[in-house]
Amino acid sequence: MSQLNIVKLSETGLHPAEVKALEKISKHLPSKWLAYSNFEFRGKEFGNREVDLVLVTDKGILLVELKNWNGQLKSEGNHWILNGQDRGESPVAITNRKSQILKTLIQKQEGHNLGRFFIYPIVVLCGSANPSKLSASDKEFTCMLDNFCKISSPNSFKNIFPRARKGISELNKEKQVFNRIFSTKYFDPRKLRYLGYVPNDKPIFSHRDNLYQEFVAEQDKNRRFRALLRTWDLLKLPEAYGTKERWVEVTDRERDVVGFVKQSLPREFVANTLLTPVGNMPEEEFSSKYFELYDLPAQIEMLDTYIHRYSDNLTVQDRVQLASGILLVFSELHQSNIAHRDISTTCIWTGNDSSVSISRW
Repeated sequence: MSQLNIVKLSETGLHPAEVKALEKISKHLPSKWLAYSNFEFRGKEFGNREVDLVLVTDKGILLVELKNWNGQLKSEGNHWILNGQDRGESPVAITNRKSQILKTLIQKQEGHNLGRFFIYPIVVLCGSANPSKLSASDKEFTCMLDNFCKISSPNSFKNIFPRARKGISELNKEKQVFNRIFSTKYFDPRKLRYLGYVPNDKPIFSHRDNLYQEFVAEQDKNRRFRALLRTWDLLKLPEAYGTKERWVEVTDRERDVVGFVKQSLPREFVANTLLTPVGNMPEEEFSSKYFELYDLPAQIEMLDTYIHRYSDNLTVQDRVQLASGILLVFSELHQSNIAHRDISTTCIWTGNDSSVSISRW
């Protein structure tokens, strides 16, 4: 049986859980349908503008939002609460707005070729969280991934989309039209975001066994805010570290060190010498593809990069001052019984003011 071909506007904007969900959808849905993924609306005025998946079926267009959430999910007003944590505005409401924007764009660009058509928003839950405790209005537009993969059956489609109306034509036969629409002519390739931060294309450091990589990332809404992004592949750990508990032990190490140093040394020292956490993968989404973010102050670079960039301009006094600053920082840490154990030019950060910060504990 041939699989549904999902056209991706970008190969880099998907998180691993979304890749798995799309693979399952591709395997179970009809190859005659059209599918487009991994793009975003052009223009920041759209707010949350990422689109996980659009399906063009013989019954209408589906705008699909994938949520890899685990645990207890419920509605409180127009917000969704996951394991007691407010996850923001209902994804149903957000996906509905996106579907309206998409319909307006399609009508404007290709409406004369398509006639009457309808777009149906749907939130698909890919983890263990289920929609049973959502509000009635949100529950109507939310389903589990396994159920969504059965919508090629007319009865299943009707159960998930009870309000679906028939358009004039079978839209999935308009491949050329939709290929024109879902292209970089009207949409941007989706950026891979981590809690609102977008990494640079190339890593600044890679672990020798590919256990993790580090990137400089910028906040999507304000590029003046930077972070050090560390992305893990925890399956690279030895077999003895093959449990979630051991994974957490490894990934929590740097945050544990920062917390200990905050209790042991003056606030000014901590602020000047440690990269402080700004976020990490939510617990309910924890997987082998873990990530964490640390604040990167303006105008500092990895020491390795700094040396290559400015070595020709550094005077003897500059070099002595920088070396003294590095020794002073580690001396303070060692006096509090804190050892880094892997000091190198790739875990020390500095700038033209010779300040010194430490990462990768």
